Amino acid sequence: MNLHLIKNTKIFTVVFASISFIACSSKNNKENDVAQTTKPIAVTTAKPTSFTDGSLHFSGRVEASQSATISTRVMGVITMLKVNVGEHVSKGQLLVSINSDEIRAKKAQTEAMIAEAEAAYKNAQKDVERFTNLYKQQSCTAKELDNVMLQYNSIKAKLDGAKQMRNEVNAMLNYTNLTAPF
Repeated sequence: MNLHLIKNTKIFTVVFASISFIACSSKNNKENDVAQTTKPIAVTTAKPTSFTDGSLHFSGRVEASQSATISTRVMGVITMLKVNVGEHVSKGQLLVSINSDEIRAKKAQTEAMIAEAEAAYKNAQKDVERFTNLYKQQSCTAKELDNVMLQYNSIKAKLDGAKQMRNEVNAMLNYTNLTAPF
């Protein structure tokens, strides 16, 4: 029985392989018949049409070509707002003014310091000239001349410091006006 099963299996395998070979190798004539049939088409040119209500509707997104986040270096109360949201601005245009009363008071104080320092400086210059002449005539000591020179240099430094403070106050005053960057 085992021999009979092996013989039937061999016959079945040969028959199946033959049928598969014949099925795969035969050409399908239907595929060749359909290959090159063309159908005519019609070509038309698009013509402009007019809209009955005269308006066009589009959806989209509007975006600014330039934008900037601006801020000021000075904290304070806004006293004047020169533009509205979305309004077109030009480079250098004043946008916002911030209360500058405290800075203006500081500027006046600085100007007073400069005036005082300039008066003291002129006096110190005269003292240096006097004591230099006295020293040449041997009417004062070198220590006295050194003290006058030290006082002169100290007053000159105070004058320079007051002028620098004025520059700083002027810069702070400029920061109270916010302008458009472009």
